[in-house]
Amino acid sequence: MKEIDLANNIKEILSTTEQRKLRYASELNWIERWQKLWASDRIRVGVIGVTSSGKSTLINALLGDNLLSVAVRPSSSQLVSCSYAKKRSAVVYFLNGDKKNINDTAELKNTIIQYSDENYNKRNQKQVAQLELSTPKFDLGEDVLLVDSPGLDASGYEIHEKLTLETLLPTVDIVIFVTTVKSEVDKKMKQTLDTIAKYNCPLMIVQNMLDAVRPSVDGKKSASTVAKERMNRVLLTVDQSAIKNKNEVKVAQISAINAMNYRSKTNPSEEEKKAFIASRYENFVTGVKELIKTKRPEIEDQRVKTILEHFYELIQQENERTENLSISLPVDTSLNSIKYDISHALDDTYDAINSVILELQEMYNKYFPVNDTDTNDNQDNFFTRNFLNTFIPNKFKRNYEFDESDITEIKNTVKSFESKVAESVSIFSDKCAATIKKLKLPTRDLWSYNGMPRMPEVSVKTKIITKTKLVDKDGFWNMAKRFFDWGDKGWGKETVQYTESVIDNEATKESVRRYIQRVKNEYAKTLENWHANANSTVVSIQQEVDLRIAAIKEKEKQVLDANDWKQIRKDLEKCFKQYVGQARQKEKTTKTYVNKVTDIKDTTKLIKVQYKYVQLYDAAEKYLYAVQKSTFNYAMQIKQRENRPAIVISNSSDNLSDFLFRFYQIKKTDFENKQIYYLTDKLSVACAPTEIQLKSIFKDTRGLNVFLLINGLQFHTEFETSLRKKVQENLSDNDALFLTVQDFEVLANGNAISECLRSIRMEQCASNGLILISHNNPIYNISIIHAQTTDVKLKEETMFYNALTSKFPKLVNEVTKKRINNILRS
Repeated sequence: MKEIDLANNIKEILSTTEQRKLRYASELNWIERWQKLWASDRIRVGVIGVTSSGKSTLINALLGDNLLSVAVRPSSSQLVSCSYAKKRSAVVYFLNGDKKNINDTAELKNTIIQYSDENYNKRNQKQVAQLELSTPKFDLGEDVLLVDSPGLDASGYEIHEKLTLETLLPTVDIVIFVTTVKSEVDKKMKQTLDTIAKYNCPLMIVQNMLDAVRPSVDGKKSASTVAKERMNRVLLTVDQSAIKNKNEVKVAQISAINAMNYRSKTNPSEEEKKAFIASRYENFVTGVKELIKTKRPEIEDQRVKTILEHFYELIQQENERTENLSISLPVDTSLNSIKYDISHALDDTYDAINSVILELQEMYNKYFPVNDTDTNDNQDNFFTRNFLNTFIPNKFKRNYEFDESDITEIKNTVKSFESKVAESVSIFSDKCAATIKKLKLPTRDLWSYNGMPRMPEVSVKTKIITKTKLVDKDGFWNMAKRFFDWGDKGWGKETVQYTESVIDNEATKESVRRYIQRVKNEYAKTLENWHANANSTVVSIQQEVDLRIAAIKEKEKQVLDANDWKQIRKDLEKCFKQYVGQARQKEKTTKTYVNKVTDIKDTTKLIKVQYKYVQLYDAAEKYLYAVQKSTFNYAMQIKQRENRPAIVISNSSDNLSDFLFRFYQIKKTDFENKQIYYLTDKLSVACAPTEIQLKSIFKDTRGLNVFLLINGLQFHTEFETSLRKKVQENLSDNDALFLTVQDFEVLANGNAISECLRSIRMEQCASNGLILISHNNPIYNISIIHAQTTDVKLKEETMFYNALTSKFPKLVNEVTKKRINNILRS
C-alpha cells in the first residue's frame, strides 16, 4: 500500500533525532492515527437491490455458504456485512455496544437466523445493530468487505429508499445493484442510477434469475435472445441516466440460485455443476474483481494526496518560521470554526427532527387526548400519549366507520414526517462532506453507515359477511306472479345468500393503533442510532482539527533549528517527488474503458429430426394446452363466470404473451406499453395501461373477468402495487378479479411459495375471483384452484396427490409434489 510506505518514510524523517520527535510529535501522532485506520481497512462493496430480486441468494453464493436468510421477510433494521475468514463464523453487534461471536458449528445457520430473520427477530426486538458473516469460500478476496442494505422498491417507501442510498453510498467504494432479468426497466431504476451517479461509485448491475428466462411463445426468439434484449434495455437506461462514465458500468446476467446451490455444497452433483456453469456466476465475480482492481489504486492515490497536502502545509508553515524566527505561528481561525460549525450542524439536525414531532402535535391539537388506558406501553408513557395524540384524530376514538381517506390522511402525515427527516439528514450529510473536503481528507475514511429500518404499513381491514337478497325466479308463471305482486310480498322471487366484503372497524382501529405505536418506536430507535453514527463522524472531524491546532501550538514551545529544518525539508521533498511523479504520470495516462457485459451468444442450433418426433412434440403441446384450458374453464365454472368478456392486464409484455399462449393459444409478442389491444369480441389486453385507459375499459364493459398478471416475489413493490390499486378502484360489483401469478418458478426456487401465496390470498379474498398460476405445468394451477375451493385436510391432501398422479403421471414428480404441498398449505 503506497500510503503506508509514504507514511513510514515521513515517520523516519521526522523521528531521526529526539528534537525532531518533540517538535513534530503531533504530526507523528497524525500519521500513526491514519496509518492504523488504513492498515485494517478493506475495500467496501455495497449491495443494493430491488425487493425480492434474490439479493440474499447472491450474497450466499459469494459466501459459498447458505448462511444469510433468504426469507421473504428478512430483518431490514440491521446492517449485514460479509468477509473472508479461515473458518466459518459470525459476529453479532448489538445497539448497546456489546458483541457476540458465533463459532463454526452445525447450528451456525440456525443461530444466525435468530438474529437476521424477521420471523425470529420481530421488529429487531433483540436490538441487533450489525451482523458480520465470514467464510473461507468468500469469493471477492481477503481485503474486501461486502455490505448489504435493505431492499429497495417497496410500495410507499420512496423516502426510505432515498435515506438508505444517501447514507450507504458515501461509505462504499463499489456498488452492486441487483435486479432481475424479468423486472421491467422503468423510471425507478433510472432514479436509483441517478442517485449512484451523485457519488460517482463504480457500478455493477446484476440481472438475476437468468434461469427463469424462456424462449418467446411464438418460437421466434431463443432464451438467449430474450435475455440479450432485456440486457439492452438496462444499457439503454444507463445511457439515459446521470452516470458520467457510462462505458465503465458493468452489466451481468446470472442465476444466483444455481450458483448458491453449487458453491454451498461439499459434493455437488453433475447436474448442479452444469447449472453452475450456465449461471454465469464466474463472469460476474470476474467483473466485480476488475472494479476492485481499478478502485484500489484510486483509494491509495487519494490517501497519498491527503498525506502530501498535509505535509505541504507543514513545509509552508516551517518556511515562514525559518524566514523570521521572531514571529509566532498563527493558529488558522478556520480550524476552530470548522469544529464549531460541524458540531452545531449535528445539533441543528437533531433539533430539526424533534421539531417535526412538535409540528405534528400542533397539527392535531384539535383532537382529544388519549387516556393512559388506551396504550399497553408502560415505558415512556408520557411521550407515548403525546405521540399518539399527535396522530389519532378524535373520530378514531369513537365508533366511526373507517374508510380509505382516514388511512390516507395518517399515511400522508407519517410520509411528511419521513420527508422532513430525510431532508434534515441530507443537509447534514452535505455539510459533513463539505467539511471533510475542506480538511482535504478521504470522505470514505470518516463516514459511518447504519441501516435504515423499513417503516410498517397500515390499511383498512375488511371481513366477509353473509347477507340475503330477493332475486327473480325463472319462468313465465313467476314473471306473472311478480306482475300481480302489488303488495311487494315477494311473489315470483326467492331468497338467496351472498357474501359481501365490509370494513372491519375494530380490526382497523387496532391496526392503526399498532401502526402508530410502531412508527414511534422505529423512529425513536432509528434517530438515536443515526445520531450516534453521525456523532462518531463529527468526533473524528473534531479530533482531526484538534491534532492540527495542537501541532501548531507545540511548535511554539520548541526551538526551530533552521539548518536542521533545511535538511528535513530536503528529505521530505525528495520523498514527495517520487509520489508526485507517479501521480502526474498516472494523470497523463488515459484509460480506455469498454462496457464489459457478459457476452451472450445464442447457442441455439438447428438440427434435423424425423417427422414423427415433430408430431410427438406437437401432440405434447396440444395435450398441455388441453389440460390448461380445461383447468381454466373449470375455474370459470366454479365462479359462474363462463362466457363473460375478459380483459388481461399486466405491466409486462412478456407476461401477457405467456398468459395468452397458455390459456388461449394466441401467439402474440409485439405488445407495447400504454396500449389496449382488442383481440376478439370478448378478449382484450392492456399493457401497462394509464389510469384514463383503465377507466375507459371498465366504463364501457360491465361483468368483466379481469385477469391481472402479477409477480409474486414483487407483490408489495411500488411497480406491482400501483397497477393493482388502479384496477381494484375501477372494479364494479359485477366484475371478477383473477390475480394470476406469473413467476411461480422463481417463487419455487426462492422457497417463497407459501408466504407469497398467503399475501396474495389475503388481498384476493375481498374480490369475486380466484388466484391462478400461469406455468408450463398446469398441475400447479389445478392445485391452487383446489386449495381455494376445498377445505384441505391431511386425508384429502393425500387423496388429491393420488388423483393427480393417477390422472397426470407425466406431470407429477417428487419436485412437483413438494411444490403442490406448499400451495395447498398456503
